[in-house]
Amino acid sequence: MGRGGPDRSLFVSNATGTYELYAWDRASGGQRQVTDRPNGTTDGTLSPDGASIWWFADTDGDEFGVWMRQPFEGGADEPAVPGLEASYPAGLAIGREGTLVVGRSTDEDGSTVHLVRPGADAPVEIYRHRESAASATCRTTAR
Repeated sequence: MGRGGPDRSLFVSNATGTYELYAWDRASGGQRQVTDRPNGTTDGTLSPDGASIWWFADTDGDEFGVWMRQPFEGGADEPAVPGLEASYPAGLAIGREGTLVVGRSTDEDGSTVHLVRPGADAPVEIYRHRESAASATCRTTAR
């Protein structure tokens, strides 16, 4: 559930025989299938404002791919993090103001973590190591 869109939810279902992501607007009761891929999709999240749905689009179910996004109401799919090549996913943190931390892993590079700020020309690598690493979502509440 997105904090900025408290009536917006994302769930996984195999109603079609393949696990896919579905958007659910709890205020209206409306539901729609977001993804439709041959090997299914189970890794996804809502942006904190509830405006977009993010999911990991791999090739052939091999867990090697890129993050994609689509407006919550529907529309065209687009690469969510231009400038990052395909990889294995190693975490995703989406900030309320659009700042991202994206963890990725490849056989050649090992693990990398990238910072993406709104309006930046490209992601900035902030961590690299041959061993396994991941970014994580950290939520805090201001008092």
